[in-house]
Amino acid sequence: MWSRTRIHETGILLSVGIRKTSIISQYITEVLLIAVIAFFLSYFPATVVADQVGSYLQNAPEQIEISEDTEGLVADNRNGTSDDVANTNITMPDLDIQVQSEEMVMLFILGIGIVVISAGISSISTMRLKPREILTKMS
Repeated sequence: MWSRTRIHETGILLSVGIRKTSIISQYITEVLLIAVIAFFLSYFPATVVADQVGSYLQNAPEQIEISEDTEGLVADNRNGTSDDVANTNITMPDLDIQVQSEEMVMLFILGIGIVVISAGISSISTMRLKPREILTKMS
């Protein structure tokens, strides 16, 4: 949708003699600048949200009733009707949820790839046309 709003600009740039690869690289650069800024601004809220989710999971109360069947295997018995049910409170170990730098780098690379591919794909339909076709279509 973004490239369709800039179709007139693309037609003018093509009619002036600017190459299609230069126009596409300009569009990709513009989108990448916004994506990089958004990525770095999202790092701090991501660490706060991860910490909040971790503390919520840590404090979530859960009791699981466990019973041993005849083969010695542990089975989950949630209805509590069996006589040999041992009520056991299972405590969660301390959770330490952090956003690792390796994961952030991988996410950054994936996001940059998606941005480049989507900007390239959205420009294909416009780049197939000749400048005269683009400008007559707009007027």
